Amino acid sequence: MQANSSPVLPFRAPKTVDPANIDAEYDIIGAILIDPGAIARIAHKLPPEAFYVHNHRTIYQACLDLHRDGRVVDLMTVCTALANNKQLDIVGGKSAIAQMFDLCLTSANIEQHAGLVFEKYQRRYIARVGADIRVMAEDTTQSVDEVMSAAQSSFRELLQLASGQSSVLKLSDVIADNTLAIDQAQEGTAPKGIPTGFYALAAMTGGIKPGDLTILAGRPSMGKTAGLVNVATGLAAQECGVYISSLEMSAQQLGYRIMSADASIESGRLRDGRVGDHEWEGLGHSVTKLSGFPIWIDDNFRQTPESIAANIQRINAENGPGTIKLVTVDYIQLMGDRGAGNRVAELGKISRGFKGMAKELGLSVWALSQLSRGVEARTNKRPMMSDLRESGNIEEDADAVILLYRDDYYCPDSPDRGIAEWIVGKNRNGPTGTAKLLFEPAFTRFRNLAPRIG
Repeated sequence: MQANSSPVLPFRAPKTVDPANIDAEYDIIGAILIDPGAIARIAHKLPPEAFYVHNHRTIYQACLDLHRDGRVVDLMTVCTALANNKQLDIVGGKSAIAQMFDLCLTSANIEQHAGLVFEKYQRRYIARVGADIRVMAEDTTQSVDEVMSAAQSSFRELLQLASGQSSVLKLSDVIADNTLAIDQAQEGTAPKGIPTGFYALAAMTGGIKPGDLTILAGRPSMGKTAGLVNVATGLAAQECGVYISSLEMSAQQLGYRIMSADASIESGRLRDGRVGDHEWEGLGHSVTKLSGFPIWIDDNFRQTPESIAANIQRINAENGPGTIKLVTVDYIQLMGDRGAGNRVAELGKISRGFKGMAKELGLSVWALSQLSRGVEARTNKRPMMSDLRESGNIEEDADAVILLYRDDYYCPDSPDRGIAEWIVGKNRNGPTGTAKLLFEPAFTRFRNLAPRIG
Protein backbone atom coordinates (compact mmCIF):
# COMPACT_ATOMS: atom_id res chain seq x y z
CA MET A 1 0.00 0.00 0.00
CA GLN A 2 1.71 3.21 -1.21
CA ALA A 3 0.94 6.66 0.11
CA ASN A 4 0.08 9.41 -2.35
CA SER A 5 2.98 11.73 -3.16
CA SER A 6 1.09 14.83 -2.03
CA PRO A 7 -1.58 15.42 0.64
CA VAL A 8 -5.04 14.60 -0.58
CA LEU A 9 -8.10 16.25 0.99
CA PRO A 10 -11.08 14.61 -0.71
CA PHE A 11 -13.25 15.09 2.35
CA ARG A 12 -13.84 18.83 2.47
CA ALA A 13 -16.52 19.14 -0.17
CA PRO A 14 -17.44 22.45 -1.79
CA LYS A 15 -20.42 24.36 -0.50
CA THR A 16 -23.75 22.80 -1.34
CA VAL A 17 -27.37 23.73 -1.03
CA ASP A 18 -27.95 20.63 1.11
CA PRO A 19 -27.67 21.19 4.88
CA ALA A 20 -24.33 19.76 6.02
CA ASN A 21 -21.46 20.50 8.40
CA ILE A 22 -18.43 19.09 6.62
CA ASP A 23 -15.89 20.44 9.13
CA ALA A 24 -17.69 18.73 12.02
CA GLU A 25 -17.73 15.44 10.10
CA TYR A 26 -13.99 15.77 9.44
CA ASP A 27 -13.22 16.53 13.09
CA ILE A 28 -15.36 13.61 14.37
CA ILE A 29 -13.29 11.11 12.40
CA GLY A 30 -10.05 12.76 13.53
CA ALA A 31 -11.19 12.56 17.16
CA ILE A 32 -11.99 8.87 16.79
CA LEU A 33 -8.54 8.20 15.34
CA ILE A 34 -6.60 9.99 18.11
CA ASP A 35 -8.72 8.65 21.00
CA PRO A 36 -9.63 4.93 20.95
CA GLY A 37 -12.42 5.54 23.50
CA ALA A 38 -14.08 8.42 21.68
CA ILE A 39 -16.30 6.38 19.40
CA ALA A 40 -18.07 4.77 22.38
CA ARG A 41 -19.46 8.22 23.28
CA ILE A 42 -21.30 8.68 20.00
CA ALA A 43 -21.77 5.23 18.42
CA HIS A 44 -25.28 4.82 19.87
CA LYS A 45 -26.59 8.17 18.64
CA LEU A 46 -24.81 8.97 15.38
CA PRO A 47 -25.62 6.60 12.48
CA PRO A 48 -23.31 6.42 9.44
CA GLU A 49 -26.02 7.85 7.16
CA ALA A 50 -25.84 11.12 9.12
CA PHE A 51 -22.54 11.90 7.33
CA TYR A 52 -23.08 13.95 4.19
CA VAL A 53 -19.72 13.23 2.52
CA HIS A 54 -19.66 9.65 1.24
CA ASN A 55 -15.98 9.14 2.11
CA HIS A 56 -16.61 10.28 5.67
CA ARG A 57 -19.51 7.85 5.90
CA THR A 58 -17.34 4.98 4.67
CA ILE A 59 -14.56 5.66 7.19
CA TYR A 60 -16.99 6.12 10.07
CA GLN A 61 -18.70 2.82 9.19
CA ALA A 62 -15.32 1.07 9.36
CA CYS A 63 -14.74 2.62 12.79
CA LEU A 64 -18.17 1.45 13.97
CA ASP A 65 -17.56 -2.09 12.71
CA LEU A 66 -14.28 -2.30 14.62
CA HIS A 67 -15.87 -0.89 17.76
CA ARG A 68 -18.80 -3.33 17.65
CA ASP A 69 -16.39 -6.22 17.16
CA GLY A 70 -14.60 -5.19 20.36
CA ARG A 71 -11.41 -4.21 18.55
CA VAL A 72 -9.23 -1.13 19.02
CA VAL A 73 -10.11 1.81 16.77
CA ASP A 74 -7.02 3.75 15.68
CA LEU A 75 -5.27 4.94 12.53
CA MET A 76 -3.68 1.58 11.75
CA THR A 77 -6.72 -0.64 12.40
CA VAL A 78 -9.03 1.66 10.42
CA CYS A 79 -6.71 1.79 7.41
CA THR A 80 -6.29 -1.99 7.53
CA ALA A 81 -10.04 -2.56 7.68
CA LEU A 82 -10.63 -0.24 4.73
CA ALA A 83 -7.85 -1.91 2.73
CA ASN A 84 -9.31 -5.36 3.42
CA ASN A 85 -12.66 -4.14 2.05
CA LYS A 86 -10.92 -2.53 -0.97
CA GLN A 87 -12.11 0.90 0.16
CA LEU A 88 -8.85 2.57 1.21
CA ASP A 89 -7.94 3.99 -2.20
CA ILE A 90 -11.55 5.07 -2.79
CA VAL A 91 -11.48 7.33 0.30
CA GLY A 92 -8.10 8.88 -0.66
CA GLY A 93 -5.54 6.48 0.72
CA LYS A 94 -3.71 6.26 4.03
CA SER A 95 -2.21 9.75 3.74
CA ALA A 96 -5.66 11.37 3.57
CA ILE A 97 -6.76 9.55 6.71
CA ALA A 98 -3.46 10.32 8.43
CA GLN A 99 -4.00 14.00 7.74
CA MET A 100 -7.35 13.84 9.58
CA PHE A 101 -5.41 12.30 12.49
CA ASP A 102 -2.73 15.03 12.38
CA LEU A 103 -5.13 17.97 12.19
CA CYS A 104 -7.26 16.93 15.17
CA LEU A 105 -5.99 18.24 18.50
CA THR A 106 -8.58 16.83 20.92
CA SER A 107 -11.59 14.52 21.19
CA ALA A 108 -13.19 16.59 23.95
CA ASN A 109 -15.84 18.08 21.67
CA ILE A 110 -16.81 14.95 19.77
CA GLU A 111 -20.33 14.75 21.27
CA GLN A 112 -21.07 18.38 20.42
CA HIS A 113 -19.77 17.84 16.88
CA ALA A 114 -21.91 14.71 16.58
CA GLY A 115 -24.94 16.80 17.52
CA LEU A 116 -24.13 19.31 14.77
CA VAL A 117 -23.80 16.56 12.16
CA PHE A 118 -27.01 14.85 13.28
CA GLU A 119 -28.97 18.14 13.17
CA LYS A 120 -27.94 18.68 9.53
CA TYR A 121 -28.91 15.07 8.77
CA GLN A 122 -32.37 15.72 10.23
CA ARG A 123 -32.79 18.78 8.03
CA ARG A 124 -31.81 16.82 4.91
CA TYR A 125 -34.25 14.08 5.91
CA ILE A 126 -37.06 16.59 6.35
CA ALA A 127 -36.34 18.03 2.91
CA ARG A 128 -36.36 14.56 1.34
CA VAL A 129 -39.64 13.60 3.02
CA GLY A 130 -41.18 16.85 1.80
CA ALA A 131 -40.01 16.21 -1.75
CA ASP A 132 -41.30 12.62 -1.69
CA ILE A 133 -44.70 13.74 -0.43
CA ARG A 134 -44.93 16.32 -3.19
CA VAL A 135 -44.13 13.70 -5.83
CA MET A 136 -46.80 11.39 -4.39
CA ALA A 137 -49.32 14.23 -4.27
CA GLU A 138 -48.77 14.94 -7.97
CA ASP A 139 -49.14 11.27 -8.91
CA THR A 140 -52.79 10.98 -9.91
CA THR A 141 -52.58 7.18 -10.17
CA GLN A 142 -52.63 7.06 -6.35
CA SER A 143 -55.74 7.84 -4.33
CA VAL A 144 -55.68 10.65 -1.80
CA ASP A 145 -56.10 8.08 0.99
CA GLU A 146 -53.01 6.20 -0.22
CA VAL A 147 -51.00 9.41 -0.36
CA MET A 148 -52.19 10.44 3.11
CA SER A 149 -51.30 7.03 4.55
CA ALA A 150 -47.82 7.09 3.00
CA ALA A 151 -47.25 10.68 4.13
CA GLN A 152 -48.34 9.79 7.66
CA SER A 153 -45.93 6.84 7.71
CA SER A 154 -43.08 9.10 6.58
CA PHE A 155 -43.99 11.64 9.22
CA ARG A 156 -43.88 9.00 11.96
CA GLU A 157 -40.41 7.97 10.79
CA LEU A 158 -39.44 11.63 10.93
CA LEU A 159 -40.66 11.92 14.52
CA GLN A 160 -38.70 8.83 15.50
CA LEU A 161 -35.60 10.31 13.88
CA ALA A 162 -36.18 13.58 15.74
CA SER A 163 -36.32 11.76 19.05
CA GLY A 164 -33.02 10.03 18.30
CA GLN A 165 -34.41 6.86 19.83
CA SER A 166 -33.88 3.31 18.67
CA SER A 167 -36.47 0.58 19.05
CA VAL A 168 -33.69 -1.96 19.70
CA LEU A 169 -32.79 -2.38 23.36
CA LYS A 170 -30.23 -4.62 25.01
CA LEU A 171 -31.59 -6.89 27.75
CA SER A 172 -29.19 -5.45 30.32
CA ASP A 173 -30.62 -1.96 29.70
CA VAL A 174 -34.20 -3.25 30.01
CA ILE A 175 -33.37 -5.01 33.30
CA ALA A 176 -31.69 -1.87 34.65
CA ASP A 177 -34.80 0.19 33.83
CA ASN A 178 -37.06 -2.42 35.41
CA THR A 179 -34.95 -2.55 38.56
CA LEU A 180 -35.27 1.21 38.92
CA ALA A 181 -39.03 0.92 38.41
CA ILE A 182 -39.24 -1.74 41.14
CA ASP A 183 -37.35 0.53 43.55
CA GLN A 184 -39.64 3.44 42.71
CA ALA A 185 -42.73 1.29 43.17
CA GLN A 186 -41.51 0.12 46.57
CA GLU A 187 -40.83 3.71 47.64
CA GLY A 188 -44.16 4.90 46.23
CA THR A 189 -42.49 7.25 43.73
CA ALA A 190 -43.18 5.26 40.54
CA PRO A 191 -45.26 6.99 37.88
CA LYS A 192 -48.80 5.62 37.91
CA GLY A 193 -51.63 5.54 35.43
CA ILE A 194 -53.88 8.59 35.33
CA PRO A 195 -56.99 7.79 37.42
CA THR A 196 -60.32 7.62 35.63
CA GLY A 197 -62.26 8.64 38.72
CA PHE A 198 -63.92 5.19 38.96
CA TYR A 199 -62.21 3.65 41.99
CA ALA A 200 -63.34 0.04 41.58
CA LEU A 201 -62.22 0.05 37.94
CA ALA A 202 -58.89 1.71 38.69
CA ALA A 203 -58.14 -0.99 41.26
CA MET A 204 -57.97 -3.50 38.40
CA THR A 205 -56.68 -1.46 35.44
CA GLY A 206 -54.39 0.96 37.26
CA GLY A 207 -55.80 3.95 35.37
CA ILE A 208 -54.95 5.41 31.96
CA LYS A 209 -51.47 4.38 30.80
CA PRO A 210 -49.51 5.51 27.74
CA GLY A 211 -49.14 2.92 25.00
CA ASP A 212 -52.29 1.00 25.95
CA LEU A 213 -55.31 0.20 23.77
CA THR A 214 -58.51 -0.39 25.74
CA ILE A 215 -61.71 -1.67 24.13
CA LEU A 216 -65.00 -0.73 25.82
CA ALA A 217 -67.68 -3.03 24.39
CA GLY A 218 -71.38 -3.60 24.88
CA ARG A 219 -74.77 -4.00 23.25
CA PRO A 220 -76.79 -0.88 22.32
CA SER A 221 -78.18 1.17 25.24
CA MET A 222 -75.64 -0.20 27.73
CA GLY A 223 -74.06 3.25 28.13
CA LYS A 224 -70.88 2.79 26.08
CA THR A 225 -70.73 6.38 24.83
CA ALA A 226 -71.62 7.73 28.26
CA GLY A 227 -68.84 5.68 29.82
CA LEU A 228 -66.32 6.84 27.25
CA VAL A 229 -67.30 10.48 27.70
CA ASN A 230 -67.14 10.14 31.50
CA VAL A 231 -63.60 8.76 31.27
CA ALA A 232 -62.63 11.56 28.86
CA THR A 233 -63.98 14.38 31.01
CA GLY A 234 -62.50 12.79 34.14
CA LEU A 235 -59.04 13.04 32.61
CA ALA A 236 -59.63 16.52 31.22
CA ALA A 237 -60.60 17.67 34.74
CA GLN A 238 -57.03 16.72 35.72
CA GLU A 239 -55.66 19.00 32.95
CA CYS A 240 -54.83 16.04 30.69
CA GLY A 241 -55.49 16.64 26.99
CA VAL A 242 -58.16 14.44 25.41
CA TYR A 243 -58.97 13.88 21.73
CA ILE A 244 -62.52 12.61 21.11
CA SER A 245 -63.11 10.91 17.78
CA SER A 246 -66.89 10.76 17.32
CA LEU A 247 -68.08 8.91 14.23
CA GLU A 248 -71.63 8.44 15.48
CA MET A 249 -72.56 11.76 17.11
CA SER A 250 -71.96 15.33 16.02
CA ALA A 251 -69.77 17.58 18.16
CA GLN A 252 -72.90 19.48 19.22
CA GLN A 253 -74.70 16.31 20.38
CA LEU A 254 -71.63 15.23 22.29
CA GLY A 255 -71.35 18.68 23.81
CA TYR A 256 -74.91 18.46 25.13
CA ARG A 257 -74.11 15.10 26.71
CA ILE A 258 -71.03 16.50 28.44
CA MET A 259 -72.98 19.50 29.71
CA SER A 260 -75.85 17.29 30.88
CA ALA A 261 -73.58 14.98 32.86
CA ASP A 262 -71.80 17.87 34.55
CA ALA A 263 -74.80 20.13 35.24
CA SER A 264 -77.28 17.32 36.10
CA ILE A 265 -79.78 18.61 33.52
CA GLU A 266 -81.27 16.24 30.93
CA SER A 267 -79.64 16.80 27.55
CA GLY A 268 -83.06 16.96 25.83
CA ARG A 269 -84.05 19.89 28.02
CA LEU A 270 -80.75 21.61 27.29
CA ARG A 271 -81.29 21.26 23.55
CA ASP A 272 -84.82 22.64 23.83
CA GLY A 273 -83.82 25.48 26.14
CA ARG A 274 -86.06 24.16 28.93
CA VAL A 275 -83.82 25.21 31.80
CA GLY A 276 -85.43 26.17 35.08
CA ASP A 277 -84.62 29.45 36.77
CA HIS A 278 -83.04 27.56 39.65
CA GLU A 279 -80.76 25.65 37.21
CA TRP A 280 -79.13 28.58 35.44
CA GLU A 281 -76.55 29.25 38.12
CA GLY A 282 -75.39 25.62 38.17
CA LEU A 283 -75.34 25.54 34.36
CA GLY A 284 -73.23 28.68 34.33
CA HIS A 285 -70.68 27.08 36.65
CA SER A 286 -70.56 23.98 34.43
CA VAL A 287 -70.11 26.05 31.26
CA THR A 288 -67.22 27.96 32.83
CA LYS A 289 -65.55 24.77 34.07
CA LEU A 290 -66.04 22.76 30.87
CA SER A 291 -64.82 25.61 28.68
CA GLY A 292 -61.44 25.26 30.34
CA PHE A 293 -61.16 21.53 29.68
CA PRO A 294 -58.39 20.56 27.18
CA ILE A 295 -60.72 18.49 24.98
CA TRP A 296 -60.69 18.42 21.19
CA ILE A 297 -63.63 16.82 19.30
CA ASP A 298 -63.47 15.48 15.74
CA ASP A 299 -66.82 14.39 14.28
CA ASN A 300 -65.58 13.71 10.73
CA PHE A 301 -67.19 10.40 9.68
CA ARG A 302 -64.21 9.47 7.46
CA GLN A 303 -61.59 9.29 10.19
CA THR A 304 -58.75 6.74 10.19
CA PRO A 305 -56.00 5.98 12.72
CA GLU A 306 -53.62 7.85 10.40
CA SER A 307 -55.76 10.99 10.16
CA ILE A 308 -56.31 11.00 13.92
CA ALA A 309 -52.56 10.65 14.53
CA ALA A 310 -51.90 13.58 12.19
CA ASN A 311 -54.40 15.75 14.07
CA ILE A 312 -52.88 14.82 17.42
CA GLN A 313 -49.40 15.69 16.18
CA ARG A 314 -50.70 19.09 15.07
CA ILE A 315 -52.35 19.70 18.46
CA ASN A 316 -49.17 18.65 20.28
CA ALA A 317 -47.10 20.92 18.06
CA GLU A 318 -49.38 23.88 18.81
CA ASN A 319 -49.87 23.23 22.53
CA GLY A 320 -46.71 21.49 23.65
CA PRO A 321 -45.29 17.95 23.37
CA GLY A 322 -47.44 15.29 24.98
CA THR A 323 -50.51 17.50 25.29
CA ILE A 324 -52.87 14.68 24.30
CA LYS A 325 -52.90 11.88 26.89
CA LEU A 326 -56.07 10.05 25.83
CA VAL A 327 -57.80 9.34 22.52
CA THR A 328 -61.38 8.04 22.55
CA VAL A 329 -63.04 6.50 19.49
CA ASP A 330 -66.83 6.09 19.16
CA TYR A 331 -66.89 3.55 17.66
CA ILE A 332 -64.42 1.28 15.89
CA GLN A 333 -66.90 -0.61 13.66
CA LEU A 334 -67.88 2.68 11.98
CA MET A 335 -64.39 3.03 10.54
CA GLY A 336 -63.22 1.83 7.17
CA ASP A 337 -65.31 0.33 4.36
CA ARG A 338 -68.26 -1.41 6.01
CA GLY A 339 -68.97 -3.16 2.72
CA ALA A 340 -65.50 -4.66 2.51
CA GLY A 341 -65.31 -8.36 1.74
CA ASN A 342 -63.01 -9.26 4.63
CA ARG A 343 -64.32 -7.03 7.37
CA VAL A 344 -62.47 -8.87 10.15
CA ALA A 345 -59.13 -8.25 8.44
CA GLU A 346 -59.96 -4.59 7.84
CA LEU A 347 -60.95 -4.01 11.47
CA GLY A 348 -57.80 -5.82 12.54
CA LYS A 349 -55.76 -3.35 10.51
CA ILE A 350 -57.61 -0.46 12.19
CA SER A 351 -57.07 -1.83 15.71
CA ARG A 352 -53.37 -2.40 14.99
CA GLY A 353 -53.21 1.19 13.75
CA PHE A 354 -54.57 2.44 17.06
CA LYS A 355 -52.22 0.22 19.06
CA GLY A 356 -49.27 1.48 17.02
CA MET A 357 -50.42 5.09 17.47
CA ALA A 358 -50.69 4.62 21.25
CA LYS A 359 -47.11 3.35 21.44
CA GLU A 360 -45.58 5.84 19.02
CA LEU A 361 -47.28 8.95 20.43
CA GLY A 362 -47.11 7.86 24.07
CA LEU A 363 -50.82 8.09 24.82
CA SER A 364 -53.74 5.84 25.69
CA VAL A 365 -56.51 4.88 23.24
CA TRP A 366 -59.99 3.88 24.39
CA ALA A 367 -62.22 2.63 21.58
CA LEU A 368 -65.84 1.53 21.67
CA SER A 369 -66.89 -1.72 20.04
CA GLN A 370 -70.25 -3.32 19.39
CA LEU A 371 -71.04 -6.83 20.58
CA SER A 372 -72.71 -9.45 18.42
CA ARG A 373 -76.46 -10.11 18.58
CA GLY A 374 -75.71 -13.57 19.93
CA VAL A 375 -75.93 -12.05 23.41
CA GLU A 376 -79.68 -11.55 22.98
CA ALA A 377 -80.26 -15.24 22.23
CA ARG A 378 -78.81 -16.44 25.53
CA THR A 379 -80.68 -16.78 28.81
CA ASN A 380 -77.76 -15.16 30.60
CA LYS A 381 -77.15 -12.00 28.60
CA ARG A 382 -74.06 -10.96 30.46
CA PRO A 383 -71.45 -10.45 27.67
CA MET A 384 -68.36 -12.56 27.12
CA MET A 385 -65.15 -11.99 25.19
CA SER A 386 -66.43 -14.19 22.36
CA ASP A 387 -69.25 -11.69 21.76
CA LEU A 388 -66.90 -9.06 20.32
CA ARG A 389 -68.31 -8.44 16.87
CA GLU A 390 -66.12 -8.93 13.78
CA SER A 391 -63.33 -8.73 16.26
CA GLY A 392 -60.73 -11.48 16.24
CA ASN A 393 -57.89 -8.98 15.84
CA ILE A 394 -59.45 -6.33 18.06
CA GLU A 395 -59.28 -8.68 21.02
CA GLU A 396 -55.68 -9.64 20.20
CA ASP A 397 -54.46 -6.05 19.83
CA ALA A 398 -56.17 -4.71 22.95
CA ASP A 399 -54.31 -4.46 26.24
CA ALA A 400 -57.63 -4.43 28.07
CA VAL A 401 -61.21 -5.31 27.11
CA ILE A 402 -64.09 -4.02 29.26
CA LEU A 403 -67.61 -5.35 28.67
CA LEU A 404 -70.60 -3.28 29.83
CA TYR A 405 -73.73 -4.89 31.23
CA ARG A 406 -76.88 -3.54 32.90
CA ASP A 407 -79.18 -6.21 34.28
CA ASP A 408 -82.14 -3.81 34.62
CA TYR A 409 -82.11 -3.23 30.86
CA TYR A 410 -83.21 -6.84 30.37
CA CYS A 411 -85.00 -7.36 33.71
CA PRO A 412 -86.85 -4.21 34.88
CA ASP A 413 -87.48 -5.84 38.26
CA SER A 414 -83.80 -6.65 38.77
CA PRO A 415 -82.48 -6.12 42.31
CA ASP A 416 -79.50 -4.41 40.63
CA ARG A 417 -81.61 -1.61 39.21
CA GLY A 418 -79.41 1.34 38.31
CA ILE A 419 -76.23 -0.73 38.62
CA ALA A 420 -73.86 -1.18 35.68
CA GLU A 421 -71.21 -3.87 35.54
CA TRP A 422 -67.88 -3.01 33.95
CA ILE A 423 -66.54 -6.50 33.30
CA VAL A 424 -62.78 -6.52 32.72
CA GLY A 425 -62.56 -9.57 30.47
CA LYS A 426 -58.96 -9.04 29.42
CA ASN A 427 -56.21 -7.17 31.22
CA ARG A 428 -52.71 -7.68 29.91
CA ASN A 429 -51.13 -5.88 32.86
CA GLY A 430 -53.39 -6.76 35.76
CA PRO A 431 -56.31 -8.80 37.09
CA THR A 432 -59.70 -9.37 35.51
CA GLY A 433 -62.98 -9.01 37.34
CA THR A 434 -66.07 -6.82 37.62
CA ALA A 435 -66.39 -3.23 38.80
CA LYS A 436 -69.90 -2.03 39.67
CA LEU A 437 -70.92 1.58 39.04
CA LEU A 438 -74.11 3.57 39.36
CA PHE A 439 -75.65 4.53 35.99
CA GLU A 440 -77.85 7.61 35.66
CA PRO A 441 -79.40 7.48 32.17
CA ALA A 442 -81.13 10.86 32.50
CA PHE A 443 -77.73 12.55 32.66
CA THR A 444 -75.84 9.91 30.62
CA ARG A 445 -73.24 9.40 33.30
CA PHE A 446 -71.70 6.78 35.56
CA ARG A 447 -70.80 7.38 39.18
CA ASN A 448 -69.03 5.50 41.95
CA LEU A 449 -71.39 3.52 44.14
CA ALA A 450 -69.79 4.84 47.32
CA PRO A 451 -67.25 7.53 48.22
CA ARG A 452 -63.64 6.50 48.06
CA ILE A 453 -62.22 5.34 51.37
CA GLY A 454 -58.63 6.29 52.19
